[in-house]
Amino acid sequence: MEAKKLMVGNYVKDPYDNTIRLVSVEKDASMLRPLPITEEWLNDFGFEKTQRRDAHVINVGEYYLYVAVNAFSGTLEKDPSWHCSVDTGYGSQPMSIMKMYVHELQNLFFALTGTELKIKKEVSV
Repeated sequence: MEAKKLMVGNYVKDPYDNTIRLVSVEKDASMLRPLPITEEWLNDFGFEKTQRRDAHVINVGEYYLYVAVNAFSGTLEKDPSWHCSVDTGYGSQPMSIMKMYVHELQNLFFALTGTELKIKKEVSV
């Protein structure tokens, strides 16, 4: 992974396949691996499942951040791609983010809100 794409607080896999939360970002992050987004991660971060299949939403101040599966394949089993969109109240503004990872979702949330996306319930990581 590229260190410039990581922030303190990001969840990643270490060289021993353990899920870790970064407390510092070293220049050489080549031994770290990204964590794919799963429904469990979305739930842990406080996203709520919507009426739409495989879509989750979280309130980010004056708007909502939606994370949904690839609309063309329709399921995570066929294509494990997550797409993000922001509902600003004036309609949904799609963002071209595919096969998104946990650290990227954390970074996007920080860019939108200026606050860290934190786990809402205690999990063992």
